[in-house]
Amino acid sequence: MGARSIGGGAGRRSRRSPRLRLIDAHRAHLERRWAEGCRNPSLLWRELAGAGFEEGYTLVKDWAAQRRKAEPDGGTGKVERGAWQPPASRRATRLLMAEQLSADTTEGNFVARLLESSPALASTVAVAKRLAAPLRRKSDETLAGVLADARATMIRTLAIELGKDFAAVQAALQSP
Repeated sequence: MGARSIGGGAGRRSRRSPRLRLIDAHRAHLERRWAEGCRNPSLLWRELAGAGFEEGYTLVKDWAAQRRKAEPDGGTGKVERGAWQPPASRRATRLLMAEQLSADTTEGNFVARLLESSPALASTVAVAKRLAAPLRRKSDETLAGVLADARATMIRTLAIELGKDFAAVQAALQSP
């Protein structure tokens, strides 16, 4: 007996539940999001509901479970030994803030591709590096100028909060 079919096809009998056929109109969206790495059935269901899907969450949850079982790892989520894994968020932050990374390394390639794919992140990292320099007393650039630029990036909240205590931060930077 073969593996269960989740895609169905012309001339083949599908073993999918008749309930799961209700999802066929939205299959392209689900498959695209799955390929992008979204494995959260709740999020997928909310996206479908926003696009007019009238069925319940359980149907999407069942589709995701069946889809997960059809994957090469059998839905365990385990990655074969030796496969590259993206770094944890703290490590990724350290890599993004590093002075120099060799583009020849896996981590350097990761950072380069990440910044290339997200211009907003690239500008945020550039401003964060500029902000770190005056805070470490390693730059003649004014803190006010950097904070003004930071307000247009993803670290906007940090810039606003530092701006609220600007006099205290400036005094701390000027004291020995």
